[in-house]
Amino acid sequence: LSWKRRRLQFLYFIDSNFIKVLKKMIAVLLNVLASLAAPPTIPPQFSSNIVKVAPFTMGQRDAGIFVYDSPQRGLKVFQSGIVGLAPKEWDGTPEAWSNFTQWTVGNNTYFGSGGQIKKSPAVVTFEDMFGWLSNSVYSGTTIVNNKTATVWELSTQTSFFQYCTSSDGKPLRTVRNIFQSLLPGMPPTWANVSIDFMTFEPVAPPSEFSDLNTTAALYPPACPPPEDPTPVVLDMYIFHPSGENNISGQDTADAIGDAGFVCFDVLSNNTKNDNYSVVSLYSVEVYPQFGQYKPCNNYHPPICIGGEPILVGREGGLGYGQVFQGQCTPNPLTGNWYSLPPAGQCANGTRPTSPDVCTWRIVEKVKTIDVKCLFQRGMLDACKADRRLPFPKTTNIFVTAFEQDDPSKGGCPPYQE
Repeated sequence: LSWKRRRLQFLYFIDSNFIKVLKKMIAVLLNVLASLAAPPTIPPQFSSNIVKVAPFTMGQRDAGIFVYDSPQRGLKVFQSGIVGLAPKEWDGTPEAWSNFTQWTVGNNTYFGSGGQIKKSPAVVTFEDMFGWLSNSVYSGTTIVNNKTATVWELSTQTSFFQYCTSSDGKPLRTVRNIFQSLLPGMPPTWANVSIDFMTFEPVAPPSEFSDLNTTAALYPPACPPPEDPTPVVLDMYIFHPSGENNISGQDTADAIGDAGFVCFDVLSNNTKNDNYSVVSLYSVEVYPQFGQYKPCNNYHPPICIGGEPILVGREGGLGYGQVFQGQCTPNPLTGNWYSLPPAGQCANGTRPTSPDVCTWRIVEKVKTIDVKCLFQRGMLDACKADRRLPFPKTTNIFVTAFEQDDPSKGGCPPYQE
């Protein structure tokens, strides 16, 4: 019996290993056949519910909608999520959510958030974001959201593309990692975006583009004229590269707004990319009517997104705001971000008494400090402890660093450029 048992065990061992080898051979053969297959094609029009991961969401998976219309040269990406930076008082309210929409129609790109729509100054021609697929190579299989997917990839020195498709040809995931300049004049950087397609509709509904108000982007509405037009003096902080002291065409903030910006920049590991090393405090006199806030980047020249040419722009810190992104409200829980349009700057001692005259002027540059000094005062630890607006511990460290020069009192000495 023992001999027969050993013989059966030996035959079972042979059979099981033969099956394993056979399975491997079949898998290899299937991979070879798949690699010889033509790359997949994408429907020229489709829409999908998506989950998107992008750098500016700090790695958060935001839900949204993707609409692709190649024949009409249209693309829309809407995403919505809770990053977790909104004030605690807003938990459970719509204001705690961050919403962002990008439309590309023909040669123009628009950005929407918080009821605001802004046109990109760059000519961003519609591109077939799946056009690279015809040159892609088979790269095996993977699992995407519990579904087996075939992977196709294309790599160059400045880009990496990946497309995952289901067995019935539906898109499951696309990954784009491109080394590029996001706006004219800005240094190139790697931008990685991953989109998971959760549903699939082969026809893009035309109504998905009906929410694009190009008039509001070109001529954004201003806040109502002030009852008292007397100019007001505001403290404005700016985190900037050493040696770049022209704030015209740049973005500034109040103490809460800039403390939040510095925290976000550091926590998202973006400080090195910005080359920001110092923080300056300016006293700025402004005409008390605010326009659309314009995100500005770069120097020589500055590149700003938005349509307001004259009025000082305002929105809640980190883009949060209860009404119209905080353009016409004081925003005590989020602080304020400001944009200073070059066309609105006063000249030759003129005061900002009317948009017909000018809208802002520098009263004085109060102080500049090295951002390293802020971190030495415990600001980075405070950022991590506060974690969300209004960053009370962080803001206190931030303000004290400017109010005092003595390090023993929490101050930072003036930075010598």
